Order: sequence, then structure tokens, then C-alpha cells
Amino acid sequence: MTENTPSPALEVLKTDCVIVGGGPGGMVLGYILALQGIEVTVLEAHQDFHRKFRGDTLQPSALEILRDIGLSDDVLALPHKKIREIVTPTDDGEQVLNYDVLRSDFPYVAVVSQPLFLECVAKACEVFPHFRLLRGTRAKELIEQDNIVKGVRARSADGDIEVHASLVVGADGRFSMIRKLSGLPVHTLADVPYDILWFSLPYLEGDPQEGMINLPVGDKFLVLFQRPSEWQIGCVIPKGSYQQLKEAPPYAYFEDVGRQEPVFAERLRALDDWKDLSLLSVKIERAETWYREGLLLIGDAAHVMSPVGGVGINLAIQDAAVAGMMLAKGLAKGHVDVRTLHNIQKKRMLDTRLIQMVQVMIQRASLRAEKKTSSPPRWVKWIQNKISQLSIVQWLPVRLFGIGVRRVKVRGLIDTQRRTS
Repeated sequence: MTENTPSPALEVLKTDCVIVGGGPGGMVLGYILALQGIEVTVLEAHQDFHRKFRGDTLQPSALEILRDIGLSDDVLALPHKKIREIVTPTDDGEQVLNYDVLRSDFPYVAVVSQPLFLECVAKACEVFPHFRLLRGTRAKELIEQDNIVKGVRARSADGDIEVHASLVVGADGRFSMIRKLSGLPVHTLADVPYDILWFSLPYLEGDPQEGMINLPVGDKFLVLFQRPSEWQIGCVIPKGSYQQLKEAPPYAYFEDVGRQEPVFAERLRALDDWKDLSLLSVKIERAETWYREGLLLIGDAAHVMSPVGGVGINLAIQDAAVAGMMLAKGLAKGHVDVRTLHNIQKKRMLDTRLIQMVQVMIQRASLRAEKKTSSPPRWVKWIQNKISQLSIVQWLPVRLFGIGVRRVKVRGLIDTQRRTS
């Protein structure tokens, strides 16, 4: 954090709002603000949106917001898979989450390559002369005056730049530099006992057609997401076990998976270098306060979710939608007051807290299940089975993960025709 002192910056830009991070939350927020005539600059640290592993699931809530801002048709024109049921193995069989119970134009999860999705939004933003996407530009300092954030200093391939703005939005993910620079404290809500190994395998003709596959194999649990030319795969491993696993080649760890699922056996045997796998340290964290004067955090920068429910992207897009509608008036006048920033956090906090609470409960329940040495009595299992068959019990988790507690709507920006895809 630095005061607004003379700088040898190569270039000085002025904008209404500078968004640090070109992920789903940052790009959707930029588009919504640009729709309202706000001058927006998005700083994306990389030259493109292609990362080794990014989440690809768009829940109904995100698709509804994209419909409201006129992008759902373009997004769903990309290669994608629709998942209407998610089957999760349990100790007593399977739990089925059926998205058909939702009242939505999009009663499914869309599995869409995130890089393609982000490029789609970026292309839509190109029609606005007041929207700027600076690729390969990494924020490194906040510009402050009298403890008010006035912009950011960043570094690009061409040198340092300064971006002066009425508001800085940190949308730069779980390892947010903007959050770190802001000094806003983060609280860990639970000690998650597992991490996730991410890797990819080529998609071949004859492979399963499902967009997402849950695959329990012995003491392993894998989730496979289908992309246009590959499978993106996450494998749950005990936290802290990664270094021990690396003592043998990766194909050795997945031998039992190949035996159970021979269609993938040959491709798994080709995994001979740990550099082809990435470790995701799973956390559940939340910033106590998401804002300072002149600064706002959204998405993972404000609240780090676990992979349970596949909701991280969708919460970020919901944050972006709420922020985009509430910020425009102040940005148009050149100042966003702290009360507006407080109200954005207040409006988003209920869903964030509840979903994180459920994620913590699921994590703790899985720990208890691992420690159990005996099954419950037959009458207890009968009651549990009957309860699980109740409509409200089947509807609640789908509603929570698919839509949220309160449906986020973006009204009045464009005329869109509602249709079922």
C-alpha cells in the first residue's frame, strides 16, 4: 500500500472502475458496468484465460444472470454438457440431486470450458468503447491517499502503469493480491482434511458421454469433467500427503482406478511426471469485511469455497451481478460511498455464510463417517432412508447450490426473451 506519490510509471490511465482479475466474477462485473455506460478497465495477469485447471460448472443461478444480461445464448452456443442429475455415492448407496425440481429456465448444471466462457464474455465486452481489458498486466500496489484507495499500480510486458479509478475491485481469486494489499483480515472457517489433485486426460471416441462423472475407487474419489478435447479430473487426497505420493510415479497411484475403469487404464499409465498434475489446497475462508473506502472484494477474493457443490464460480457471478447493479449510480457520479459497499456485502453475506456452513457440515460429516467402526441400527437406517425420500429434503440442496437462498436478478439493462434451453 502506498501513498499517491510521484511514480516512474510508464503510463497513467484514468477509469471509473478498475477490476483486478479477469475470472468469471471480474469479467461479468465489467460487462454489467459497461452495459450501464461505466468506464471499466479489467487487469488480467495472464495473456489469455487458459489455465491448467479451472472450474467449468455453471449452475442455474449463473445461467439466469447470463440470460438477464443477454449472454446466455452465446455461452450455451459453446461446446457444453447439461447435467440434470448429480449422483453422489454414500455409505448407504447413492444420493441423487435432481435439478428438474427447480423452477428455472435452466434446470441443469452446464459444464462449459471456463477459458471459452471467459473469451465469450470478453468478446461481448468489445462492443463497448469504454471497456478495456489489459491482458498480461499484474497488479502490484494500491494507490492510496488519506487511507482511501484511489487506484492500482500494475506491471505489464511494456512496463509499469498506474490506473486511477473511483473504485478498485479485487476479483483476483483465492490468493488475492488486492485482499492482501488491502489489509482486510481473512478467517479460516474449518480445517479441511483433504486436498485435490487436478490433471487431465485426452478425450477419446467411445468415452462416456456424461458431462460429469463421480468415480469412487477404493479409498479414492475422483470427479471427471468433460471438456471438448479432454477430461479434467480432480482426485481427493488426504491433506499433507502430496509429498509422500510423489515418491512414486503418478501412474502407480492410479493403478486401481485403471483396473476398475479399463477405458481409462492406458491413459492413466501415461501419467509419468508429477509436473502434469496440480495440487489444489482446499480451504473454506471468508474475509470479515469485503471493502474499504475505494475498494471492494468479490468472489474467491472475499470468500474461498470448497469444491463441494461446485458453487465457487456461481457465487462470484452472483456477487458481480449484485455489485454491478448497486455500484453504477455512484460510479457515474465519480464516487462510491462506503455505505453502498457495505450494502453489497450485506446482500451477499447470507448466501455466502449458509453455503459455507453447509460445506463445513458436509466436511465434518465425512470425517465422522471415516471414523465410524460400525453401522447404525436397522431402524435408524430405515428412518434416514424415509427422510431422504421427502420432497423437501431432495429439493433443499439443489435449491441452495443451484439458485441460492435468494434468487439474484438483473433487471432493466436489456430486453431479453426468456426461453428454455
